[in-house]
Amino acid sequence: MLAGIALLLAVWRVAILALSIVWWRVGVRYPWPDEFRGMRLWRFSIRWDAEWYLQIAQHGYTHLDGTQSSVAFFPGLPLAIRFADALLPSGAAFAGLVVVHLALIGALIYVYLLAGLDFGDRIAWWTIGFMLMFPAAFYYSAIYPQSLLLLGIAGALYHARRGQSWLAGACGILAGATSLAGLFVIIPLAMELRRWGMRHQIRPQDVVAVALSPLAGVAYFAYLWSEFGSPRVFTDSLKAWDIDRSSAILWSGLDYLRGQPAPRIVAHARDG
Repeated sequence: MLAGIALLLAVWRVAILALSIVWWRVGVRYPWPDEFRGMRLWRFSIRWDAEWYLQIAQHGYTHLDGTQSSVAFFPGLPLAIRFADALLPSGAAFAGLVVVHLALIGALIYVYLLAGLDFGDRIAWWTIGFMLMFPAAFYYSAIYPQSLLLLGIAGALYHARRGQSWLAGACGILAGATSLAGLFVIIPLAMELRRWGMRHQIRPQDVVAVALSPLAGVAYFAYLWSEFGSPRVFTDSLKAWDIDRSSAILWSGLDYLRGQPAPRIVAHARDG
């Protein structure tokens, strides 16, 4: 299994790299930013929000009201990058690429095992194959938290299905540390615990393990409260990020329901 996953991942990663080079040559996309040119080919994976995650890993969080701030990004990936950077000699960008690719290997193993529980090896291989062929799967190769999030969710569900509640809770904590969506892994974990209880006895520690799965996300909001005076700096920063997108309608709607006047939405151009 491990050899097959390693081969599949290698072919997939080379294909993404080849496409990046082609797009660069024809002028569709360019390596970014300039300071990572020394990394040669791998700098194609350091784009857009990757700069923010690297900044957090190196300098911590900042927030300024009404502006795009780093507090909009959860700390799981920056903390992993900082830890890897302390062990590896080639800088935070290289450490970030190592983290996301190791996380992806672990995530693929868990997805394979999880699919194999219900459908067998053949469907399990097709599952991870189609997952990597999905157009947005290139995010798994960039310095983005998607690989860590998938690792946490797939690991949590697999261990929950096996009745290993503490491992499931630990993976849930990882998911909650990487993304707002990861906090909601407690819902399928609770469903799996109920399903497990239909065939086995549920112990108090099983309930505790599931209940602790959102711990990292809750701790992050507690940090924001302590450092910046309110956990609402997270949503305020998201508004600044999404002011020219359709999601701004959501924030306006929430403000309206709270009895606050909806802000005027002004579109602005992003830097390229």
